[in-house]
Amino acid sequence: MEDIARMTGLSKGTLYLYFASKQYLFKALIEEIAIPALSTTSKWAIAASPPQAMEQLMGSLPKLVRTLSLPTLLKVLISDARVFPDLAVFYKERVIGAYSLC
Repeated sequence: MEDIARMTGLSKGTLYLYFASKQYLFKALIEEIAIPALSTTSKWAIAASPPQAMEQLMGSLPKLVRTLSLPTLLKVLISDARVFPDLAVFYKERVIGAYSLC
């Protein structure tokens, strides 16, 4: 939380006014970053034929990676999954499970 506070220019105490723990902060980031990004891409897959969906995805993926914090969020999630295993489960249920095309 200290690193996050320093990067955002907030005090550590201020972060705890909004998030009870690092775990709650990560859950909020998943809700704000991962779910909207995957919601957009899943709409393409549902609304288009498979070739059209792939074309849209491949055309937009570089922009999504450059402009969103999703890759950084995933790195943090993977590195902290051992410490916070329920975050990995939360991500799996809320993001992967919700937007799985299988």
